[in-house]
Amino acid sequence: MTAKSSLHRQLDPNLEDRARAIRDALRDAIVDR
Repeated sequence: MTAKSSLHRQLDPNLEDRARAIRDALRDAIVDR
């Protein structure tokens, strides 16, 4: 396993949370229109 893939695995949950937050924000923005 490369250091890069292990680092990516560490960051994954963070990115997932951020993606979910962004998706929610986009959905809200679309609904608000």
